[in-house]
Amino acid sequence: MILMEVYLHLCSIFKNCNTYNFPNNNFNGLLANFTNPSTCSLDALDLSSNKLKGEIPRSIFELQKLSILLLSSNNLSGIIRTIDFQDRLSNLTTLDLSFNILSIETSNNITLMNNLPKFSTLKLASCNLLKFPNLKNQSRLSTLDLSNNKIEGQIPTWIWEVGNGHLSYLNLSHNLLNGLKEPYNVLNLYVIDLYSNHLSGMIPIPPQTATFFDYSNNRFNLSLPQSLGVNLGYTYFFSVSNNALTGVIPQAM
Repeated sequence: MILMEVYLHLCSIFKNCNTYNFPNNNFNGLLANFTNPSTCSLDALDLSSNKLKGEIPRSIFELQKLSILLLSSNNLSGIIRTIDFQDRLSNLTTLDLSFNILSIETSNNITLMNNLPKFSTLKLASCNLLKFPNLKNQSRLSTLDLSNNKIEGQIPTWIWEVGNGHLSYLNLSHNLLNGLKEPYNVLNLYVIDLYSNHLSGMIPIPPQTATFFDYSNNRFNLSLPQSLGVNLGYTYFFSVSNNALTGVIPQAM
């Protein structure tokens, strides 16, 4: 077992290495600060599913060439603020901080949010989020996971348009959401996971290309739309269990 205090002087020791993939090990120390991060050539860092603890060092936000950062399923703690990413990590496309002991504080400042990296994959499950991060201008986003948080209120209408129609995976399960509107014109959305919220009213009709959608363990209390079955041609998983649905099962199903 290598202690991370020693191990993560990566850039100063192995300057010519661009990728570090060490998931599913038993690293259990602290993430040390990178030496001279602005000159580091590291473009991918995967330390997910280890036993790392402590705060994420500020020097990670200075890794100018970093495009992939995977730190999920550790014991990392502390507060990550939106401003930490402002005008930094401009090449970052994939970020996964899920399932740590982190708290992420978002901002409604449009200028600040416009200066975030342009993500293709953003996973912030179990990050103590209290509201939706403003991702309206994330034009490249295809995978978004905000599950297992404490997000309340309605699902914003802009979420169906994020990624300019390229959003294919959306996981909002295990939150406190209580309202939504139908996902119109989301042709590439293959996975919709709304499991275990407080959603009520009519079941939203998914796009015809959806393969997985889970509306179970909510408070939907009207009948299933008769047109719902028509949209299930490519679906391999569909669940509306543990709701308060009434009426008949649509014949098209």
